[in-house]
Amino acid sequence: MEISAPQYIFQTGSRICLTGPSMSGKTSLFCKIIKHRNQLFEAEINKLIMFCGIRNEKMIQHCDEIGVEFENYQGLAQLEEVLTLKKDELKNCIVLLDDLQAEIFINASVSKLMTIYAHHYKIGSVFITSQSLYGPGKQQTTFNRNVSTYILMRSYRLSAVALTLSRQLQLEELPKIYSKYILGSQVSNYPYLVISLETPYAQLMFSTNICSETEHRQILVADSTQK
Repeated sequence: MEISAPQYIFQTGSRICLTGPSMSGKTSLFCKIIKHRNQLFEAEINKLIMFCGIRNEKMIQHCDEIGVEFENYQGLAQLEEVLTLKKDELKNCIVLLDDLQAEIFINASVSKLMTIYAHHYKIGSVFITSQSLYGPGKQQTTFNRNVSTYILMRSYRLSAVALTLSRQLQLEELPKIYSKYILGSQVSNYPYLVISLETPYAQLMFSTNICSETEHRQILVADSTQK
């Protein structure tokens, strides 16, 4: 069945992975999430700390338009320095890593961001990536195990991603949820699937359309009789 629910909330210190191929709408969705940050995040978010592979002019323009303060860095060379010097200031910030998939799995500071700084300093982070997240390697394993919310953009690869995640995260119901999502997409515009591993309510783990005003959040639940 599909049910309506109160607005989605990312908890303080959330580690959000927004993934999908190029041109699938990742940047646009993130901009929408930031626009509605007061409804979506548990903590007040008043600043973005952006680490980008390539300067994201669309993101910068959007921050200017909605009045969100931001700092912009190229690459990850300064990530450790920023986390160390500003850790006490970052509780009300989102650390964004965009278009850095070639670096996030080999940079030890990323693992610290997702573990020490998320758990002890409640620093939230968002990773926007088009690269497959599911492979070997210590850093990549640490990354996968510490993501608290996956946002999967609808694409031709979504079926394979959902199947892989169901195995790695031991989410046996995910294939059924994916089928439900695809059926719903034929009627409504569901451009992404949200998997929340941090929600205390199992029935709220899978959803879509989480942003307010133009979207009505839908909770996706696999029918018990569905095979």
